[in-house]
Amino acid sequence: MNFSGLVERIYEYVALLSFILGLPVTDALYLDSKVAGSYMVRSKEKEFKQFLRKRKLFPFTEKLLWSNWWKEVSKLKQRTHNAINRSIDVTIVDDIERDVFNMKLQEFLREKIFLKTFYLTM
Repeated sequence: MNFSGLVERIYEYVALLSFILGLPVTDALYLDSKVAGSYMVRSKEKEFKQFLRKRKLFPFTEKLLWSNWWKEVSKLKQRTHNAINRSIDVTIVDDIERDVFNMKLQEFLREKIFLKTFYLTM
C-alpha cells in the first residue's frame, strides 16, 4: 500500500491512516518534538518555551533558490503536494464520509491533548 501525507495536515493524515488500518487512534499518537525552525526547551517549571533561530543563507544556496532549475523542481513539488492534498480529501469524502472521519479526528485530537497533558505533568 502506498500512502502519502502532508506535514501541514499531519493530524488528519494520522487519523486517516489509523482508520484505514483499523487501528485505535491511541496506537497512532505521538509527541511533537520540533516546530519548523525552532526547538523546545523544558524548564524546571515544566513549561515549554519556543526559541526561534534565523539563519543566513550561504551565497550558493541563495543563488540556487533563485535559479531556473530550482523553479522547475519547485513546480514538480507543488504538483505532487496538490495531488496528495486532493487524494487525502477524496479519501475522506468518498471512502469514509466526512462526519465519520471528523469523529475519528476529534478522538485523535482528544487523546493527543491527554497525552501532552500527561507528559507535562510527569
